[in-house]
Amino acid sequence: MAMYMRYLGRLRCGACGLRFRVFSDGKRCFTSKAVTQPDVLMERKLQETCRRKTFAQEQADRLEQAHRSILIKCPQKVNKPQLLKSLAKHGNIAHHHFFGSYETMLLLQFERRDGILSVKQSCSMPRPGKAFPFPARSRVILMTRHNEPTVGKADLPDRRSPENERFQDLLEMLRHHSNINGQLEELVQHMQLTEEDIRLRFLVSSLLQDLCTAILPSIQIQPFGSSVNLFGRVGCDLDMFLDIGSLNFERNSKRVQQDSPLEFQVKMFKSERQATQTILSLVGKLLRHISPSFDSIQEVLKARCPVLRFCHSPSNLNCDLTASNRIALYMSETLKAFAQIDARVRPLVFAIRCWARAQNLTSSVSGTWITNFSLTLLVLFFLQQRSPSVIPTISDLRKHADRRDHRVLDGMNCTIVSDLSKIAPSNNEQSVEDLLHGFFDFYGSFPFQKKSINLRTGQMQRRSDNFPMEIINPFEENLNVSKNVNVRQLVHFVELSQNASWKLEKHHQSSSNQSWGLMTLLQHWSNQQGSVTDGTSLHPRPKAERFNDLYQSLWSEKNGNSEEMQQTRNSSPQTDGDRQVKGQTE
Repeated sequence: MAMYMRYLGRLRCGACGLRFRVFSDGKRCFTSKAVTQPDVLMERKLQETCRRKTFAQEQADRLEQAHRSILIKCPQKVNKPQLLKSLAKHGNIAHHHFFGSYETMLLLQFERRDGILSVKQSCSMPRPGKAFPFPARSRVILMTRHNEPTVGKADLPDRRSPENERFQDLLEMLRHHSNINGQLEELVQHMQLTEEDIRLRFLVSSLLQDLCTAILPSIQIQPFGSSVNLFGRVGCDLDMFLDIGSLNFERNSKRVQQDSPLEFQVKMFKSERQATQTILSLVGKLLRHISPSFDSIQEVLKARCPVLRFCHSPSNLNCDLTASNRIALYMSETLKAFAQIDARVRPLVFAIRCWARAQNLTSSVSGTWITNFSLTLLVLFFLQQRSPSVIPTISDLRKHADRRDHRVLDGMNCTIVSDLSKIAPSNNEQSVEDLLHGFFDFYGSFPFQKKSINLRTGQMQRRSDNFPMEIINPFEENLNVSKNVNVRQLVHFVELSQNASWKLEKHHQSSSNQSWGLMTLLQHWSNQQGSVTDGTSLHPRPKAERFNDLYQSLWSEKNGNSEEMQQTRNSSPQTDGDRQVKGQTE
């Protein structure tokens, strides 16, 4: 007897973004195979892993993988199968990855930690010669070989800048797509961190933890920021925090009898900030005098958040280490949650960040420009403002949280739901291309002089300070994360947003003779100012000029100096050369 199925509609998974057709036979409901939408980036492999685990579980699993891994520096011409066969004698290999353009590096993970111990036992110390070795036994190992073959002239590695080369390859790939949605998907695939990149970053974190246990045996070091929030691009810095709270006090995990008269004798400091500065200074000395893998150590201890900066030379990663910065880890979890709730979030954030970098709106050095973190919050707020909204507000994420998700840090409520299946999928059906265009329209006319941005409520609210831009930190409500941005940079951002909107309207179709779509946004602003390929003028700027006049009045009320106001009004936005000189001096 034939069974007739009634079509009920489509259902989208909030974790991975896949859509399913739903049918019913009158008694039960069934779902079909996933329906792939070409305009939405589907990260199946990555989301499959993330949707079954909470952020804390994902972090713990990654750190455990890192503690079962070693990094081996190999000769230039190494027999890779033979090397893996010899290393397999120490234990079963769970994962391996060869990388490096200038030298061959091997990232190797064993199934058990016993394999690491076995490899260490087979290693020997370098023989003293002109230099005397420090007898440290780390998990960064140098493989030596007698009569190593010399690299011929034809075998020399390519010395071109990897970032420039990668960007040129990206532009060439974007040219072959027939629509902007395809270009956005290609951008994410080309720029995102790979599985091997993430493993390497957690390995560096665990290597640093091994070193720090010499002075703090119970220390924990965890990556945060772009390395874990699904918005990291190839080559981004590795941000880590040294969790002093985990030392404090172990009575959270191991119940200490409250009536016990015994406690450790420790040195006391006047404040937590002084303790943080001292610990980071000690870690800097360890890296400088003991570890051969870390160099270019720089201590920035007087900043608002003290930081230790250094480079891990085997992986070529620039690293920042902070202490007592658990709120940054909670922020990384929140950003990752937004990326998992809707599949359109990641390609939009990647596109805006890449556009801002190409226009010199952002920089790798400190200054008055917009940071990547502020840009990400701008994108998320824009998505909250859509009708219907694409992503929920922070308050909505708190409403679905249960007791185990409750977290209050120094009086700040950092609670969000960990089970993202509780979040209903958005009814917004806009494509990523439409959202990209809408972002530039939204901020090209945003009333920055009157309103501030609040992701907690998802609403504009009246400004509470006199800084040109106000983006309220989702957890620290008294903190403006964009207070470093000055009037000139904000006006420049609005100008570029207006012109980007115009370019998407004008160059939305593929053309073999000129750049189009996303490619037009990645062209440098100075090149576009000087000449335009088709002879037409750029989009006029009356809105930005009126906006500038409004801001100058606000600026004059703050400073009470009409002469400075007139000088600022008559000045044009920074040229690329001025910005570069300023970045170098700062």
